[in-house]
Amino acid sequence: MTFTPRLKVFETLPTTMLEARAQARAGEPEGTTIMARAQTSGRGRLGRSWLSEPGTGIYATVILRPPADRRERFGELSLVSGIAICETVRSIGVANAKLKWPNDVLVDGRKIAGILLESDLAAEPPFVLVGIGVNFTKHAERKLPDDLVPTYTGIADHMSALPATEGRDPLASTLHTMLHWLAKRYDQWLAGGFEALLPAYADLDALKDTVVTISIRGGESFTGTAEGVNSQGELLVRGPNGVIAHRAGEVERVKE
Repeated sequence: MTFTPRLKVFETLPTTMLEARAQARAGEPEGTTIMARAQTSGRGRLGRSWLSEPGTGIYATVILRPPADRRERFGELSLVSGIAICETVRSIGVANAKLKWPNDVLVDGRKIAGILLESDLAAEPPFVLVGIGVNFTKHAERKLPDDLVPTYTGIADHMSALPATEGRDPLASTLHTMLHWLAKRYDQWLAGGFEALLPAYADLDALKDTVVTISIRGGESFTGTAEGVNSQGELLVRGPNGVIAHRAGEVERVKE
């Protein structure tokens, strides 16, 4: 295994990403993971806020230090991490968890987890930060903004009881499990690129064979049928003019 997970737990942080960035720059080793029981300024992809109230979910950031010659492929780590998170959620009893490209874990179409990827390519050595947010608390037990009510779900919504942890904090215990899954999938990526993880991704793909609209920066959008991802982690969408590979964008399923 490339790294041994090393967990540092804080009661409250503005964001785990900021703390992890500071510790990465200070030389903390690969696998160091910053977890907070609450965040005061939690955020997700594209600057969106992430609700981070005490005890309601996993809020963590993992420091990775992949080889510099992989810098053109660092973006694939969002999908690598997503596979590990989805596998963890399934392993504790939420059997129908699936991955929505590029960075969400869904259960029955609702978001249970998300990933935020940031990097510092100018650092020596460069590092990648994998931000992880996993909802634990039941939908009915959280005060959600109106826009999140239709899309939120928590692990407790899908289990009669949270996994037994022999007296340990269930959030930290689940994160430990997740980090071991991540180390395994990260090793595979280092050895064989994302191509080595294509079968695992295909088993978890929430978009395969569905009609989607992908919105690209600049206001352009494209609608077609999702056909999985390629060996670079790009979303393949078949439209009237054939299959187009998308490296980035916001994806929504088209309601039938």
